[in-house]
Amino acid sequence: MELTNLILVTGGASSGKSTFAEKLAREANLAVTYVATMPRLAGDSELSQKIEAHKQRRPSDWSTVETTCEIGACMQKLPEGPSVVVLDCLSAYVSNLIIEKDKDKDEIVDEAKNAFGIMASRDDLQFLIVTNEVGSGIIPEHSMARKYREALGRVNQLAASLASQVFLCVSGIPVKIK
Repeated sequence: MELTNLILVTGGASSGKSTFAEKLAREANLAVTYVATMPRLAGDSELSQKIEAHKQRRPSDWSTVETTCEIGACMQKLPEGPSVVVLDCLSAYVSNLIIEKDKDKDEIVDEAKNAFGIMASRDDLQFLIVTNEVGSGIIPEHSMARKYREALGRVNQLAASLASQVFLCVSGIPVKIK
């Protein structure tokens, strides 16, 4: 099954994924809801600055919803009508499910399937999903990092299989791969 209302944007860290997804959202000329999954960590000023920079470059008429683990429930609560949803990002979402909810990779894939099912039922919305590509690096030394890489890899494969379009961002250049 392919979701005509789903575009996946992937790439390495700081490769221009979010900027490209935001550009696609602006070009749609519709209302935009930005679903942010990065948790605010007390005492992490660098992360706070990065979150603030992301917020500053978004147009003021975009609405923002912050959620760390409940993207399926979040999608159900979005208002009806033609609009764009930027989900930034699956990478933080998967990490949050591991750290906050102690989910294993099969449970994480099930959570993602549920969220994608909800997206499939919302044909009034265009979804732009941002995620990190983690399959190009070395095998991590630590079990938690391997668990994360495996879970995110499986979720990314699922998202890519469902998406009508997939873009890989490399050094700020989006390359259409599907």
